Amino acid sequence: MSAVKAAGCVRAFGGRHGVRRRLRESLERRDSKSRFLRVTNIAERANESYSSLVAFGLMGWWLVHIVVNVGMTLNLMPITGIPRPFFTYGGSFMLASWLAIGILMRISYEGRQVPRTAAL
Repeated sequence: MSAVKAAGCVRAFGGRHGVRRRLRESLERRDSKSRFLRVTNIAERANESYSSLVAFGLMGWWLVHIVVNVGMTLNLMPITGIPRPFFTYGGSFMLASWLAIGILMRISYEGRQVPRTAAL
């Protein structure tokens, strides 16, 4: 499915069922909720405060892109050229998104490790 058809689906649903229902449906989607909750859990389990801030920053980065894209599709915001995370085909943003996933995986791995005590 191309990006134009996917954006048209959002617009068609929003025009047919109303903006409020479209926003509520997108916020209540189980998979997007679980992704953001998973990033929140990773940030809370992080060993260092810097790692926690990085995880929350990446989550905010994706959230802003999603909100702006839905707003543009529903004609609530001016049209800009920012891509949707993991939906837009190719380019440097897709690479940056996958690198961010790698960073989150590393933060999650370090958060699950048992802290070592110093040998006396």
